[in-house]
Amino acid sequence: MTKKIKEVQLISISDLLDIEKYKENGAYFCERFGIMMNLGDVPENEWMNPYQPYRSKEWRIARITSGVSKYIINLQEHVLQKNTIHILPPGTLVMKVSQSDDLSAEFLSIYDLDELNSRIPQGHTLYYTADEETGLRFHEYYKLILRMTQDSRTPFTSIRLTAFALAEDMISQQEEIQGKNKDKIKLNRHQLLNDQFMELLNQQGTLKHEIRFYSDLLFVTPNYLSNVVKEISGQTVSWWINYMVVMEAKMLLLHSNLQIGEIADRLGFSNLPFFSRFFKRETGMTAVAFQKQFS
Repeated sequence: MTKKIKEVQLISISDLLDIEKYKENGAYFCERFGIMMNLGDVPENEWMNPYQPYRSKEWRIARITSGVSKYIINLQEHVLQKNTIHILPPGTLVMKVSQSDDLSAEFLSIYDLDELNSRIPQGHTLYYTADEETGLRFHEYYKLILRMTQDSRTPFTSIRLTAFALAEDMISQQEEIQGKNKDKIKLNRHQLLNDQFMELLNQQGTLKHEIRFYSDLLFVTPNYLSNVVKEISGQTVSWWINYMVVMEAKMLLLHSNLQIGEIADRLGFSNLPFFSRFFKRETGMTAVAFQKQFS
């Protein structure tokens, strides 16, 4: 069961896993760092239950080695398959949708990687699929980091610098791929506007529920923003705003000690009955029932 976190909904790997079970099987965990060479060793129901969103507490650097999984990351669907590279900064909104039985990944979680803030700003992630040769190169980093953790003489500074080198190599590889494809990519203003809206929504959506708030920041009319977002995403701006609020509500119901009335207030609702009607309309169940079923 996921631990309840007072007031704050940031979740670390140690909150999700009974890490003591995996320390002797290609894994290492300490207060500020963790690595697993085979995430497939963790039963699916122990790792993350589907449709239970949370925000990550630390940096996460992963390479999928087999299988397929689907996640919602900062409101966007990500399909992860062999050699998919994923780097998530702290504060990333994460929700698992599904995974195959043969899913496995090399996975690293670490605090204190401030050097990456300028490379992957908060609200963004790194997400692409590498070729087989590049995937094997990244695999060697994970093996090296695990060996370093197994030698008590290795200072944590060396482990942290090697983890940073892995992340930097992953970022540089994506930049190289983008550089090769830049002539094939046609600037699409509608796609850009949709992406900017999604980024703003991820940052502001818990309290800002009006379309005009976002259209004003993006220097377009509400109607224009609505039409573009509908064209690109298939859903309306109002749908996305409600979706974001529901995600945050679920997260707080599952991963905080806040009372439901306090959650309603934190999400910008004027009173508890208004929030209760909204949550029931959007999810088909009451906030109390959701909390009892999944916490």
